[in-house]
Amino acid sequence: MHTCGSEHLTSHNPHATTKVIGAYFKDRYPEGKGPSTKDLKNSIRIELGCKVSYWKVWMGSEIAKSLVRGTHEHGYGVIDAYSHMLRTSNPGSKTALKIDENGRFKYFFVAYGAWILGFIQMRKVIAVDGTFLRSKYGGVLLSAVAQDTENHIFPVAFCVVDSECDASYRYFFEQLRSFELDTPELCIISDRHQSIRKMVSIVFPLAHYGCCMRHLGENIRNNFHNASVVYHFYKAAKAYNIDVFSDHFNRIRDLVPQAATHFERVGFHRWSRAFFPGNRGIPYCICGGN
Repeated sequence: MHTCGSEHLTSHNPHATTKVIGAYFKDRYPEGKGPSTKDLKNSIRIELGCKVSYWKVWMGSEIAKSLVRGTHEHGYGVIDAYSHMLRTSNPGSKTALKIDENGRFKYFFVAYGAWILGFIQMRKVIAVDGTFLRSKYGGVLLSAVAQDTENHIFPVAFCVVDSECDASYRYFFEQLRSFELDTPELCIISDRHQSIRKMVSIVFPLAHYGCCMRHLGENIRNNFHNASVVYHFYKAAKAYNIDVFSDHFNRIRDLVPQAATHFERVGFHRWSRAFFPGNRGIPYCICGGN
């Protein structure tokens, strides 16, 4: 270990390239996870006796990760091989890859065989959502999850797409439709994204579309800043009969009339158990509990 004083350190060492930094620290990234850029910068100063810019250390850490888990480009390139191995080792799994006219990646859908079989034993409620991918090429991860008898999240399917839009959600739901029947007993809930609602009506016309009560509750909390309204909203949403629902909804109307109007526009049947056209035991929120 170098013990030179700070007066001997240099920030212009031509040998401390990003590739050298990556090769030096690759063993500190088991499974692609490891120290932060700040910690690596300090390690270079202490162990190698030189100062390196934050950007160069960050680039070196990215190289170290790619040496351990492969590059993003390699990952996209082996999707076909991964799909084949998945279907071989996990029979009943569903995968689908779509590329554009230039042969470039567009969508990738996956549902493990165990997930498909497991969902058969659960309440016919699927929560759909999308989250941004923080990777080199970005994109969005669409997810479909259910809830088991102990209220634990149970994955049903995932799909990597370029963005949340009509085309991507149509592709996602069409892949789901290949193994999930479209019946009035099926309920698909989401955060009111317009593309989700639109594509559910096209691909699953018999299924009931509902709005996640947690998202509605958070919207009311953020827009009206009234804890009492939020409290009565959840009570109304979870009520099993119309009388109890009406008691709490009338309190909302008395407290903040604009909030009551908002809920009416959404439609009671979209978020309330009392007005749900099917099984009233159906939860209108999987991610936040029912």
